[in-house]
Amino acid sequence: MLTDRSESSGKPAGAFAALAVLLLAIGAAFAPTITNAQSLCTSCEAQIGLGATYHFWSPTGGLVLAATLSWDESRYELGVFRVARAQVLRDEAYHEGRLMADPYWGLSLSRRWQLFQRGPMKVLFGFGLALKTESDQLSATRWDFASQLGLRFRIPGQLAAAELAVRHWSNAGIRLPNHGQDFVTLTFRLNTGRFGIDRAEQISLHPVVESITTLVARNFDSEGVSTMSDETLARLIAKARMLRELHRARVRVQQLERQLRGETAKVEKEPEIPAFLLRGKCSSGFRTSQPTA
Repeated sequence: MLTDRSESSGKPAGAFAALAVLLLAIGAAFAPTITNAQSLCTSCEAQIGLGATYHFWSPTGGLVLAATLSWDESRYELGVFRVARAQVLRDEAYHEGRLMADPYWGLSLSRRWQLFQRGPMKVLFGFGLALKTESDQLSATRWDFASQLGLRFRIPGQLAAAELAVRHWSNAGIRLPNHGQDFVTLTFRLNTGRFGIDRAEQISLHPVVESITTLVARNFDSEGVSTMSDETLARLIAKARMLRELHRARVRVQQLERQLRGETAKVEKEPEIPAFLLRGKCSSGFRTSQPTA
C-alpha cells in the first residue's frame, strides 16, 4: 500500500545526513550575523511536548513527540518530531480504517513571523522545509514544505512559556499522493540554564521593586555617590516602604485563607528591597549630588 517503503526504511541515516547539510546551508542564509557564540545562546530556547495527528479535522491516532529549538526571539525554529503510532483514517469511505502512514521521524527548519501580540500572548506564522524518514499515503516525497500557525503564551516569572501550534507538511502537489501531514503540538519551554531567555519573555513577579532598584543603581556613580536629588530619593524610599507593607498585607490574607481551608501555613518570601531604601532619607551614608552653579 505504501510506496517507496523498502527504499525509505533502509536509508534513514542518509536522509538525516542530507538534512544536516541543508540545515547548515539554510541556517547560514536565514540566521542573522552572530558575532560570538554567547550572543546566539542568549536567545536560544528549547521546548518539548506532545501532539496528535489528524486529517480533514478527524483524528488519525498518531502520537507525536516534539522537541524544538528556537532563536533570535523565536524568528527561527528547528524541530525534531517522532510520530510514534501508525496513522489510520476512518471515514464514510473507509469504515474499517485506512492506513495512511507508519511511525517515522521528521525534522523541520522554519522562519517564523509574529502576526500580532496582545498581552502575554502572541500569534506566529512559520514556513520552511521538512524531511521525513518515510514516504507514505500522506506524502509521496520525504522532502516537504512545512507551515505552522502557533499561539505562544507566557506566565509570570522565568518558569515557562508554552506554544500551541497547528502544523502542515506537504509537497505542494509535486508528486502524488499528497494528502499532507497534519498535526498539532503543545510544547513547553525548558529553563535549564544552558540556554538564555529572551528579555521580552521574562515577566517579573515584583516589577515595582525591580524598577526602583534599577533606577537607583543607574543613579550612582563609580564612587557610590548618588546623582539623584534628595526629593527623588525620598519618593523612592516612600514607594519602597509602601510596597513592603502591601506585600505583608497580602501575605497575611493568604495565610488566613489557608488556615480556613485547613492547610499548612507557608512562609512567603518578601521581595528584595535595597537596604538603604528601607532606612531614613540619606541615612545610609550616600552623598547626593548638588547642582553646580
